[in-house]
Amino acid sequence: DARAKQGKYSCPGKCPYGYKLDRETSSLTLAEEESEVVADAFNTYASQDMSIRKLYDYLSEKYPTTTLLTDAMSFRRLLKNPIYTGYFTHKGELIKATNVPAIIGYDVYLQVQKALDEKRTERHRDSSPYLLTGLMFCARCGSTYVAKSRTNTKNGTKHYFYKQYGCTQRIKYDFRLKDKARCDNDNYSAEWLEGY
Repeated sequence: DARAKQGKYSCPGKCPYGYKLDRETSSLTLAEEESEVVADAFNTYASQDMSIRKLYDYLSEKYPTTTLLTDAMSFRRLLKNPIYTGYFTHKGELIKATNVPAIIGYDVYLQVQKALDEKRTERHRDSSPYLLTGLMFCARCGSTYVAKSRTNTKNGTKHYFYKQYGCTQRIKYDFRLKDKARCDNDNYSAEWLEGY
């Protein structure tokens, strides 16, 4: 805790791709070729409409002599990591590192996070049978409204099937269990809401 508050990043386990550990100073220094790949990955993803898979293929072809990360999805974790801006997170707090040089600017990092979120929402919406998935938020607590299918069953017989949207803080909790719903906003019929 004390080191973190002083801005000293403690490398947990394996050193982040793009850096190497200087044990004498307990600092991260740039791994020349890897740091170039990191900078290219962020800048390319921020400026081009490209999937993670295509980004990985592009970098593999461009840097054939450099060891890349193990697979395409490892690049998603790389792109989410603020360490490349010279910051790190500790107990949910973003801290400026005094022993880690930045590879990219924080503005580029924010552009990449926005692009990742937009692509995630697009994939979720495109793969969902519900038109409004990822587009609505609860006015009471700010959580996402999600869709859920329900079947009304009585005496072991299914009577009817219906779909509805509800706040995640209500719809994922069962009132019959000890975990009470954290929001009491209304659920809405998917048929009515999508029509509206």
